[in-house]
Amino acid sequence: MRLRLAAALLAAPWALTAQTPWRPDTAALQRLLVAEDHRGTGADGIQPILDGLGSKDTLLRRVAARAAGRLQRPDLGLALTALLTDPIAAVRREAANGIAQSLKRVPRRPLAADTTTISVRAARVAFSTALAAEKDPAVVDALAASLGRLPFGDSSEARAAEAAIVARINRTATRQMMQGLYRLAQGRRAVGPMAMPTIFAIRRAAVGSADPTVRRLAFSTLILAQGLDSVIVATGLKDADEQVRRLALSGIATLPAARRAEAIAAGVADRSPIVRVGAIVAVRLATRPANCTPILSLVDDR
Repeated sequence: MRLRLAAALLAAPWALTAQTPWRPDTAALQRLLVAEDHRGTGADGIQPILDGLGSKDTLLRRVAARAAGRLQRPDLGLALTALLTDPIAAVRREAANGIAQSLKRVPRRPLAADTTTISVRAARVAFSTALAAEKDPAVVDALAASLGRLPFGDSSEARAAEAAIVARINRTATRQMMQGLYRLAQGRRAVGPMAMPTIFAIRRAAVGSADPTVRRLAFSTLILAQGLDSVIVATGLKDADEQVRRLALSGIATLPAARRAEAIAAGVADRSPIVRVGAIVAVRLATRPANCTPILSLVDDR
């Protein structure tokens, strides 16, 4: 498997050009891949990965950054922070992913002092600083998504991470940015509710993005953050995307009582089966006790 990966990397179109007759250090690459496969154990340990992180070879830095993340060791995450300013965008992207991955096993807890390993706070600061200055769209996405993956145990740190992502979302909302905020919303029990400026930014994406995936993630995040309101729900019920219409029905309780029956009727009659299933769920959320008449009308649904 590793040999096939190495061959694919070496055959990549950017590996050789007429202007730069570059030849990869195949021996160093092989040592690096073996160290990654062995999870940093064995005779060489992590030294090939550390050597790769400091290499002048773009390919080795990129592969080493990915390998360091896969080991899920915060001490390697600290070594990756220098690569967030690497001149090569692909290396910066791998570094962002690697830092977040290095902290995957760290439990959510209050702030701890920085040591030889990277702390959640240090990772957040590094990501936020890089995100504010980054020009490459793919790296911006990687940084935003990685921010959301950090295991925050402190509300102020989580709010700071939100603000860093929102600052870029206000320019252009992307799927990866919304994924970052969605992951932050998943940690609400540990770090509390999202800030209102964050909720407002997500609402704008929910109704204003041209990308249906962004709108879906925005609605999913608002559901987790309890940030749906009647305007957003009413707009989502008319969305061209069936998944958005289904998600909007989850917020039916935010609508005025007189509008709920109308929304359920539209869901029951929707052309998409998944929206009709959502309408059944919405019936149970709309009133107590539930009016089962719309559900009964779907008993013979095709």
